[in-house]
Amino acid sequence: MTTKFRIFCCATSLIACAVFATAQETAVAVPDSTITVTTDSAAIAGNGIEQLSIPVTDGVVIDVVYIPGGTFMMGATPEQGSDAAADEKPVHEVTLSPYYIAATECTQALWEAIMGYNPSITKGANLPVTNINIYECHEFVKLLSKKTGYTFRLPTEAEWEYAARGAMESKSTKYSGSNDLAAVAWTSADSSEPHAVAAKAPNEIGLYDMSGNVYEICEDEYAPYSSAAQTDPKGGSSDQQIFRGGGYISAASDCRTSVRSFAPTDYKDAFIGFRLAIEP
Repeated sequence: MTTKFRIFCCATSLIACAVFATAQETAVAVPDSTITVTTDSAAIAGNGIEQLSIPVTDGVVIDVVYIPGGTFMMGATPEQGSDAAADEKPVHEVTLSPYYIAATECTQALWEAIMGYNPSITKGANLPVTNINIYECHEFVKLLSKKTGYTFRLPTEAEWEYAARGAMESKSTKYSGSNDLAAVAWTSADSSEPHAVAAKAPNEIGLYDMSGNVYEICEDEYAPYSSAAQTDPKGGSSDQQIFRGGGYISAASDCRTSVRSFAPTDYKDAFIGFRLAIEP
């Protein structure tokens, strides 16, 4: 089976990724929603976007943003320019139902509060958790859902892209929240390790680090795009997991809102994390 993982450039082998990981290890010792919102857990951001702050344990909360669904054009839209790769085409219409998505990547503090251990190479409570794969994420969201009473999951690739684009408030920027990548993302231009979440500017709806910092695992397995309009697409069954957003090891072209990366479903690395969604 051919494996593609666009980490360093548009086509980089997993062997190179593994070498990088080893080096790192050595170097670093809603109306239609079924969610019930209680008065003390709800907050409205200054821009009018609904946000919830969900307590998990003392000092650990999950901030999520409500996405009221909508229709958008997914893939290599014009602002992506000549950087767009073949697998970002054809551009196609996607309609999504309402959902919530976390304002930040899952932190090590949150992961450890639920799982009791920290798999990350570079450690810090407010750093994104890394070195996890989709199977470990599934165990995490199962335990988190049981603890909080909310139905957590990972976002689909389409949900991820819609949110990264600013959803209903989209300004059609090349990166998530700006055409100035340095304003919103940690990349290879200014970083060699993950950074604390929410240290750079958010996008239009209050989501941080959807470009750069760490790659984010989506629920979907890779599938080529179709030109047909779709509603709530779920991806394929290729045994290749989708990763989005680029990371601190990435060039600018790999931090765009439409860029796609994938690797075997059990793959994990020092630059791979995730963010949560809540089932509507």
